[in-house]
Amino acid sequence: MKKGKTLTISAITSFVIGVVFFTIYTFSDVYVDEQGVLHEKFFLIPLGYLFIFISIILFVVLGIKKIKKNKKD
Repeated sequence: MKKGKTLTISAITSFVIGVVFFTIYTFSDVYVDEQGVLHEKFFLIPLGYLFIFISIILFVVLGIKKIKKNKKD
C-alpha cells in the first residue's frame, strides 16, 4: 500500500474514533450514587480531542505533501 494512502486511512480512522468517543460520552449515563460520587465517562472527552487533533495533523501533512508534489510537476 502507498504511504499516502496509509496516511489518509489513518487520518480518517482517527477522526472517526474521536467522533465515536464524543458520541459515547454524549449518550452515556451520568449519575450521582448514594455516597455522593459522580459517575461519568469523562476520560472520553480528552481522548476524543486527541484523536481529532491527530487526524487534523495527518490531513495537514497530506495537504503539504500534495502541494509539494504538484509544485514538482
